[in-house]
Amino acid sequence: MQKALFLFAVSTLLAAAPAARAASGVIEIEIPGMNPATAAAIADFRTNSCPATLAALRASIATNYDGVVARKIDKLHELERTAHDQYLVDEMQEIVDDMVEFKWQRVEQNVVRFADPRFGRRHDGDYRYNEPDADGFIPLLGADSDVSIGYTHVTNAAYALFDPSHAFPAGEEGHPVTGVSYSNAVAYCAWLTENSPDYAWKYRLPTEAEWELASGHMPKDACINAANVETGTTDVYHYYNIYTNGAQSLSGCLDMWGNAWEWLATPGEAAGTMKIKGGAWDESRAQCRTEERGNWRDASQGFPNVGLRLVRTANRAADVIRDANSAAWLQRSFGRTFELADWAELEKDHDGDGVPSYAEYAPLTDPNDPDSRFLATIAFEAGGAPAVGWNVPTLASRAYAVEGKENLSDSVWISVGERTALYRFFRVVVRVR
Repeated sequence: MQKALFLFAVSTLLAAAPAARAASGVIEIEIPGMNPATAAAIADFRTNSCPATLAALRASIATNYDGVVARKIDKLHELERTAHDQYLVDEMQEIVDDMVEFKWQRVEQNVVRFADPRFGRRHDGDYRYNEPDADGFIPLLGADSDVSIGYTHVTNAAYALFDPSHAFPAGEEGHPVTGVSYSNAVAYCAWLTENSPDYAWKYRLPTEAEWELASGHMPKDACINAANVETGTTDVYHYYNIYTNGAQSLSGCLDMWGNAWEWLATPGEAAGTMKIKGGAWDESRAQCRTEERGNWRDASQGFPNVGLRLVRTANRAADVIRDANSAAWLQRSFGRTFELADWAELEKDHDGDGVPSYAEYAPLTDPNDPDSRFLATIAFEAGGAPAVGWNVPTLASRAYAVEGKENLSDSVWISVGERTALYRFFRVVVRVR
């Protein structure tokens, strides 16, 4: 497969994003503008990133959330008095129950989004959404700094470049690909990765946690392709183009609720199954809710209402080979030089320590070099205090500095770099003094 064809494949992978639309065409009915207090808390955090400003940001988000819950409860009581159909009451009760049960998860999703350095790229003057790039991927705020998620489902046209035998009706090139098994979805990701120019990108399915981070809460009044309002799937931009409340997710993605289920890289509860999220055109709206977690399918089969959405990351193994400073380390560790095409070899765990081999390079390039650097993972505990976990053997005779800091006290927070896991886990560069 030539690289030129790959570029075409990626350009059509997600029916590449159209030109930006007016903000009035994409705002969901239930989504208000940024609360001034939260906007101020975000600005304070960006000016002085520390546990105190983070706690203030979290408190502001939680206060806003409690206000939304109170309004939903008022609406529930109103429906109990006035609704002619019990299903309206039941639907609102489910929404209230979900909001109460998942409060802190949703608060934390917003905390990590607002704390992400990539937050704030404006979409037609509306800072709620980031723009998708030319390949149709949008930053997954709150995840690692190189993680992006597909703006839309993978389409029939894109998948057919990988599998020419994939058949679909004329005119449905832009519909979500369906009938693809989990195993075939993984093979598609591998094909894209192997054909990425200079092996720059890796493609995979999202985990359940990543999908929920990208999705956020499904607005009650959002127009989605569910509950048989259509006779099948629709073009991935259909609802976004037509309805003023055609739903964009928390991260700005399209069709995360309805149209077609999405395979996840998270095992289901039965052997040989993988989870799916998001519902489909022939499912109830309740099944489409982000909080609905009880769905999985046989990984070896394809289903007419199950498709896929991709996550894209930097190919870190290839990045190590590409780094001129790693040549000596590779020769010393493996006894040979590596070409970019050998990147998959560095993804193996050769020494059995649970860490892929490429990651062994970054932590400590040379233990005898006083300027060498390695990585420390910082997990913030409930009280906000950072707990530092080294991922290399401690050198008892050395002192450490964190980007100019003299110790690993609470001041480490100020120098937090890229995120290495969802929610409150971070990575910093540490220098041996």
